[in-house]
Amino acid sequence: LRVLEACTTWAGPMSTCLLADLGADVIKVELPEGEVIRRMPPYLPDSDPPLPIPHVTVNRNKRSLSLDLRTPEGRDVFLKVAAHVDVVVQNFRPGTMDKWGVGYENVRKVKPDIVYVSISGFGQFGPDHDRAGYDTLAQALSGFIALNGEPKGNPVRAATALGDDLAGLHAALS
Repeated sequence: LRVLEACTTWAGPMSTCLLADLGADVIKVELPEGEVIRRMPPYLPDSDPPLPIPHVTVNRNKRSLSLDLRTPEGRDVFLKVAAHVDVVVQNFRPGTMDKWGVGYENVRKVKPDIVYVSISGFGQFGPDHDRAGYDTLAQALSGFIALNGEPKGNPVRAATALGDDLAGLHAALS
């Protein structure tokens, strides 16, 4: 199974990490400066250059491709690679990949049987679909943090990125 990943932070990278762990050939596409999680501490001790633990956790077993999908050159290379993969996974806000010319319809033109997985915080449709979503926000809006912790205490978020982990898991299973 060949997977082309255009993801950032956690939910999307977690889904493709699981696929890579199961043997898929995953190609991670990042901006030339790297995605945001490459700069998030904590770092592995004694690593030179510094390796962020979150980055190595969800990007293990992947190959990397540096592309700026916002440019025509980046778009063209992405579509050329997409023509030779089975799955594309992306976790940008709905409409972002379309705006860059690498959305489902664009990829489908070069690979008609593509499986195109889109992960977003508020779904692909509906009143809040265009909002950015992060794990803590999902935990708060779902009411989870109100149920976590001491019964008479303050709301407490989960010790892990529970919403992102579950989104990634379900995307991989899908």
